[in-house]
Amino acid sequence: MLISLENFGGRSAVTDYLPENPQEERPAILNIEALRASAPSFECYSDSNTHDWWSEDDDGNWVRRNERHIKRELKYRGLRAKQGPEENLSPVEEFLRQRARSHVLDYAGWLAGHDPGYLELFGAKILVTRGPKLIEPCQGDWSVFRDMLTGLLDSGDIPQSAYFHAWIKNAVEMLRLKQWMEGRVLALVGPAGCGKSRMQGLITKMLGDSEAKPMSYL
Repeated sequence: MLISLENFGGRSAVTDYLPENPQEERPAILNIEALRASAPSFECYSDSNTHDWWSEDDDGNWVRRNERHIKRELKYRGLRAKQGPEENLSPVEEFLRQRARSHVLDYAGWLAGHDPGYLELFGAKILVTRGPKLIEPCQGDWSVFRDMLTGLLDSGDIPQSAYFHAWIKNAVEMLRLKQWMEGRVLALVGPAGCGKSRMQGLITKMLGDSEAKPMSYL
């Protein structure tokens, strides 16, 4: 069986080549280059920690998948799932074998400030599965938020709301421009019930609705 690459419906697909003589025995030859080019728009990664797979959904986020789902997607894109008589693996199985060697992740999940996609950081292969969802600014009445900040940060001897405005401005600009600055830390300290958790919830929304538990890294 000779596998050739053709353009079908605007995307690449792998099809079987049929000889002119139906009685003629078809050779079982696997065109590796056609296999590699058959699904160039389909990316999937193997998770070394869970042995699951990751692929992109229609919203641009990366979703954990099982092997059955990946095989079904490859079959939809034209790769043959049945093994030929002289093949060690079917094209689908060979695709998965190659990806399990070349697309292996050390970590998959959220990573503060990064958009969805693959990156290498400090020698680790990382797949960011979801990025920040930043709030688009607009003019309006913010008196409720302003009064809350004033009551929380300016009630002591030293007014502190100006420091918060400067900090959140730098934090949002860093997220939007992807230009990181070191040494920018905000610490909220106060008695129980003073509004620290509410403040943290608002900050989380303003910084893309992502958070982490630092105790895991201490």
